Amino acid sequence: MLADAAHTHTYMGALGKRWRMPLEAEVPKVDLYLGMSEDDRPEPLLYAVAATTSQGWPVERSDGSVQVDSCRPQSCEEKSLIWASSDGVVVGALVHFFYQDAKTSARRSLLIWSSETCLDTLPHGFVMALTEWLRQPASVAGFNAIRMVGPGGRVVDVPPGRLLP
Repeated sequence: MLADAAHTHTYMGALGKRWRMPLEAEVPKVDLYLGMSEDDRPEPLLYAVAATTSQGWPVERSDGSVQVDSCRPQSCEEKSLIWASSDGVVVGALVHFFYQDAKTSARRSLLIWSSETCLDTLPHGFVMALTEWLRQPASVAGFNAIRMVGPGGRVVDVPPGRLLP
């Protein structure tokens, strides 16, 4: 899926069907305000994921998994990682600065998402890819908050120690 779809190289391309359609099956269906909408209202998580991965190119990892990572055009502090195991499990991470309220001060946060796995079953390969992508374990990466959107769109707080490789 990632290898065929991640060939868009513009922000508008990310919102097009070629990239958004494969993601629709994988990204939990939940509306959140993550600082990326023009009118400060919640939008589908899918939009934030598509916008922050549009510049990405799939890379195969040594364990056979594939990842795509990129940043939001003109705002590279907002960025995403999508990881897919060789058996098709997809998990993503998104660095953002707001959560649910545009009036709160902007603080760097991490949102992990998956439609098929929850915090207790995060694949070790994803945790390793996340650590490499952040260039350090998430527990020491300086986030104000770490959350996960799992199956059914349920948002839970993630204790940083849970993401140690």
